[in-house]
Amino acid sequence: MPRGPRRPLRGSPNRMSSTTALGDGWVVSPAEIDILEFAAVWAPYGGNDAEAFVQFGLTSEEFHRRLIRLLGSPAARTLTNSTVVTLRRQCLERLYRPTGGSAHPESRIRR
Repeated sequence: MPRGPRRPLRGSPNRMSSTTALGDGWVVSPAEIDILEFAAVWAPYGGNDAEAFVQFGLTSEEFHRRLIRLLGSPAARTLTNSTVVTLRRQCLERLYRPTGGSAHPESRIRR
């Protein structure tokens, strides 16, 4: 099915104050659009968890959980494919990084 031209949601005259319906059953709030835009700006630098907390009041874990959900939404169509891939990788690294001990499970094996 052909789609119309992609345009940034922030500058859209149709951007609603409470939520934006994006089709496919997705509804995204302006705050969620702001999360996507923030993440895209910081993606080349590996993200900025401290600033995400200041901007959105979200812990790193909650920010990345929301972001990974948003990356699967139609709102992510405004981002380049490479940005989406970079952001998914960053989210997975933050959400599933080891909490303590060695970084790799096999490093505990004695040889």
